[in-house]
Amino acid sequence: MTGKGWIRGRRGRASLVALTAVAGAALLLRWTLAAGAAPGEDPRAFVEQHFQQRVAALVSLAPDRLPAAEIDTSTAAGRWLMERERQKILHLRDWLRARGFELVGHRAEVRILRVRVQGDSARAAVVLRLGLGYRQAGAPAAPVTWMGVGTSHAVELVWGEGGWRVRSDHGLDPLYEDGPPPEAGLPPLTRSPAVA
Repeated sequence: MTGKGWIRGRRGRASLVALTAVAGAALLLRWTLAAGAAPGEDPRAFVEQHFQQRVAALVSLAPDRLPAAEIDTSTAAGRWLMERERQKILHLRDWLRARGFELVGHRAEVRILRVRVQGDSARAAVVLRLGLGYRQAGAPAAPVTWMGVGTSHAVELVWGEGGWRVRSDHGLDPLYEDGPPPEAGLPPLTRSPAVA
């Protein structure tokens, strides 16, 4: 090779650009087809909606508003997830009542970092940023204080009964500090004495 190397002139550079574009399009097509391998809808829309429903249940302080139909409670991990979310809601409600506060607003951002679909199951890495606004109960003129909570989730999804369901959700959540569930049954529910 001499001079300009193995790519000579405009024709060589144009060929290289075309080859790069074709290879990029092929990789994008392969990734898109792999992401849609499971039956039904793309899991990203389901994950976004599911986390927004969990936020709605939390800020309404109503455990019965949890999206129970979207969680696979046939497994210990699914039952543990439901109980963990219920305990978070009760913990926040008790925390507000003990201090004479009421929730007056919230901001939630769900970021889906990765989704990997394999057949009828999928895994997703999700970050939830939640801001909770609260003030003294019954005092509309009181200033609103904002508290931010960031959680990261490793979510396992399964396709069944016509849609995606959450099989398990593990990660870091400062409102609930217990570890993963044991092999059988639910872990004992405890509250951190530092938060009480």
